[in-house]
Amino acid sequence: VWYQGRAVLRGPGNQLQVFQDQGQYWDAWNIAPDYEQHPLDGFRLLDWQWLAWGPVRSHLRVIRCFQASTFTQDYILEAGSGVLKIATEVDWRETQVMVKANFPLNLTADQVITEMACGAIARPTRPQTAAEQAKWEIPAHRWADLSDGAWGVSLLNDCKYGYDAGPNHLRLTLLRSPLWPDPGSDRCNDTDPYRHRFTYALYPHPGTWQEARTVQLGYNLNHPPVCLPFTPSSDPVLPPMGSLLTLGGDNLVLMALKPSEADSQTVILRAYEAHGKTAALTLGGLIPLGTPERRNILEMPMEGNTTLTPWQIATFALSLPELTPFNAP
Repeated sequence: VWYQGRAVLRGPGNQLQVFQDQGQYWDAWNIAPDYEQHPLDGFRLLDWQWLAWGPVRSHLRVIRCFQASTFTQDYILEAGSGVLKIATEVDWRETQVMVKANFPLNLTADQVITEMACGAIARPTRPQTAAEQAKWEIPAHRWADLSDGAWGVSLLNDCKYGYDAGPNHLRLTLLRSPLWPDPGSDRCNDTDPYRHRFTYALYPHPGTWQEARTVQLGYNLNHPPVCLPFTPSSDPVLPPMGSLLTLGGDNLVLMALKPSEADSQTVILRAYEAHGKTAALTLGGLIPLGTPERRNILEMPMEGNTTLTPWQIATFALSLPELTPFNAP
């Protein structure tokens, strides 16, 4: 994988690594600190084929197996996107086995940044204290990132929240198979056709994760656009391109847009600042909402303006305009 003339990886990427996963009392919750000392024989390639190869989209399918389990992975790269998606379907039949996807990166970073609720947290990639060394598995919501300031790599996910990281690698935990409290949890069998389906993605980028808009791309992976056809009652007057609502900055994230609990002509907007920088809320888009007025979490008036401090969650009230409804099916 190359990005802007630079090799992103220092070895094969998306290495599916398998480890014995047992010996912990809280089987489904804990991962043994020495799991890396218990690797298992790796995957065997069954098949690969190009499903699409063109100017808009490239799509490669790779099928591999480990013991009784089968992994089908689709590598998807779209025109104009720097995100390599890995859409995965797994027939998972193992017991007390853990699978991780490893990406050895061609950079060195002192910190790994992971998304948390309404923010991000930095942890050292070379743990020194006992508390740091105890975090051999770390949580993340939609992404983790290694950057050296000049460039970096984000590893996005749509439902897998356990990572580990070093100065030059990111690794995502894909599947486990504990025995307690449910010895059959997460496994397929001959009478249950259930399959695991999830997507993770590699995103090399210039600059920092803030400059690269990693937060937005994490949301994009988790909430892809949905097209719904409808027939309007009359020809709508709409621009060729537009947004329903914009907040005025890449570091502002919409959390909620909902009717007010007290007034049917008022909507409540809640947003947070996602980059650790001050931001000003400036509304735009196709809906002409009124001037934002500050509210507290109970939607009651409070002192304040439209400036959000770093990592702040803020609530605003807006007047709702009269809208002409369309007759959608």
